[in-house]
Amino acid sequence: MNYLKFSLIFSHARSNRYLISSDHVPEKAIELYKFNLKLAKSFHPLLGILEVVLRNKLDIILSKHFNDKNWIINEKNGFMANPILPNKYKKTVIEKTEKNLIKTKFQ
Repeated sequence: MNYLKFSLIFSHARSNRYLISSDHVPEKAIELYKFNLKLAKSFHPLLGILEVVLRNKLDIILSKHFNDKNWIINEKNGFMANPILPNKYKKTVIEKTEKNLIKTKFQ
């Protein structure tokens, strides 16, 4: 891929960072971007593990806080329905997921 095409696809602002870092050598900028993609890809498994560990820890903490192992279902009409929250996205997602789980469980 030539640099002009690269710059158009990934935006001038993004590609220019790589151009500056590669001493304004377009071929090196593209190679640097490819290297960065490989480096970022290597972090995906770690990020996935971190997400699961964080979610599990939050569940433990909130289960204790609400004294309820099913807090996520039982609190959808509690704190998730509070009008001070910026939107009802969380409640909607939880209700949709709950319906899907019930439907799947009984099929």
